[in-house]
Amino acid sequence: MTGIFDRRGFLVESQAKLDAARTAGTTVALLAFDIDNMVVLTESYGETAAAAVRARFAAVASHCLRRHDVFGEMGPAAFSALLSNLTAEQALVVAERVRQAFAASGGIGADNPATTVSIGVALARGRETDLQHLMQAAGRALEEARSTGSGRIAGSTAARPPAAG
Repeated sequence: MTGIFDRRGFLVESQAKLDAARTAGTTVALLAFDIDNMVVLTESYGETAAAAVRARFAAVASHCLRRHDVFGEMGPAAFSALLSNLTAEQALVVAERVRQAFAASGGIGADNPATTVSIGVALARGRETDLQHLMQAAGRALEEARSTGSGRIAGSTAARPPAAG
């Protein structure tokens, strides 16, 4: 529906990108996106309108990401992007660019309420993490962002798996 990877495709492509980063010793960032108030949008305007919001977000985010970034739809209002070879500051700039572009892309319905997205950002060196831990770190950052309101960003630079013990 959105023209991007589904969850399975995202996981396969992201693992390949993470393996390459591990070999090269470069950084990777995982951005976890959650469209704010999707349940309310769906209940108020219907599934067709909600699908249009998801498609609009996918188009906006795809435009803000680089061609070699991996982007996928993870659930009804959840998307993720895996970016490689950038700093924490650069990852946050990308997240902010997506957040602003989506907020500016318009609302939905007659009363035109704005649509916003909350974003969690996790960054790690390829050798220091695996995909599961990177996704968990981005998920924790997303929860932190959502706890402060709609349309927020929070980040983490520690996405290491627990030490073997």
